Amino acid sequence: MTVAGRIVLILCVLSNGASGEISVGAAFRGRAGHAASQSAINVEGRARTHVAVATTYVEQAEHVMSIEPGVRVAKPEYMFMDPRSEHGITHVVAAFLMVLFLLLGCWWFTDKEKGNVADTMKRENKEPEMDTYGFAVVSLIRDAQQIALGKQTSLRVSRILAAIGLVLFTTGLQCFIMWYIKTLVIAKWVTDIREDYSDYQDHMYGGHTLLNMNGKHRGQDGYFQPGNFDSLDNDLKERVCNIAFSQPGFFGAVLLIWTLTVIGEIRKMLADMNSLVFRTKTLKTMEHALVDMDLDIPDDDPENRWVVDGLTPIVKFFIMFLVIIPRMAMTLVLLWLGCRFLAATNDFGDMVLNAVALEFVLMLKDLLYLTIVPDRNKREIQHINIRPSSESDHASYWKYLGSFSWLVVAFAWIFFYVFWLQMVLPAYKWDVRGPCTAYIKVRYNDAPTTPAPGF
Repeated sequence: MTVAGRIVLILCVLSNGASGEISVGAAFRGRAGHAASQSAINVEGRARTHVAVATTYVEQAEHVMSIEPGVRVAKPEYMFMDPRSEHGITHVVAAFLMVLFLLLGCWWFTDKEKGNVADTMKRENKEPEMDTYGFAVVSLIRDAQQIALGKQTSLRVSRILAAIGLVLFTTGLQCFIMWYIKTLVIAKWVTDIREDYSDYQDHMYGGHTLLNMNGKHRGQDGYFQPGNFDSLDNDLKERVCNIAFSQPGFFGAVLLIWTLTVIGEIRKMLADMNSLVFRTKTLKTMEHALVDMDLDIPDDDPENRWVVDGLTPIVKFFIMFLVIIPRMAMTLVLLWLGCRFLAATNDFGDMVLNAVALEFVLMLKDLLYLTIVPDRNKREIQHINIRPSSESDHASYWKYLGSFSWLVVAFAWIFFYVFWLQMVLPAYKWDVRGPCTAYIKVRYNDAPTTPAPGF
């Protein structure tokens, strides 16, 4: 750039510094000739190019600290598959559907071929889960069999009622805790984080905002002014820079851990449903529901085991609608509420602790089982096994790699929740990470600002 060009650029900036726009006409109004005007136009073009490049890296915190207050940056141009782009969600959905169909096709063809028959591994019987739901399932099966045999009818009915009552108590206690977490904890946090982000939007966009469905400010594209961050209230800086969405990589990792924890529970429920409801043969009476696995061992011997050989339709119905479905519904609600809980947490340290605390609600069934269920019932549960869904596993792509598809499900849920389903910060504009990453590096690391890794 020539010396004359630099002088022209300085005059342009000074003439319109209040509005934050680089304008040629204001700097040369009635004073410059044709040659000077042409030079200014060229300089303006290069200046705009510089701003555009800086805008592209706003989310990576590059050039943010050097942008003057009041200078606007254009809306970032996101990549084709970025969910934040105009059609990004559609592209991501299409990609996930393609992966899903690929996985289903892999399962269909490999299971159809039955893999390598010579490389087959037999599956062992499995023990029921040692929790309140497992206790209810075993009580329904064992006591229904004893009632069918005419043994201790009143006692067996009493235990069935106690087991079902414990399941209802577990579900009710989880609902109670989740309701008050939602109304007393999450509601306050959501209100606070919405207020903070609204104030941030109003300040960073220089008042060029619209109101969203919650009556909060959302900046208009093309009016974002990163240089205004320095004049933001210090307390508001701290709160805004602790918004979970300001560090989407870290937030996504915590959500992934929580989602995989819930998926582990879902897999257990699906396995029980497949084994007990769909794969177990249907009997007319519960008299032969349990089969002694070793006739040489007396029934009262601790080493003796029974295996569930069949169930009547009514017992399958009770297992399905009194145990599995309520547990599944509760787990899915807890998945959503947990994600909202983490998204509303306005402190990264607390977000990690809250992810651990959420598991407490999920594991109430284990706590109640360990502290309330009598030892006699626990020992009886250990004596009963459940047949696997299939007697053997053949070597195939699906058997070796199929479970990895749950990781795809986890990533799909995280993407849809963060970019589509979350309502903690509706119409979030992804404009916090750039200024806050630079601020955090200087504020806490006492290091010069460097580009943050891409997301």
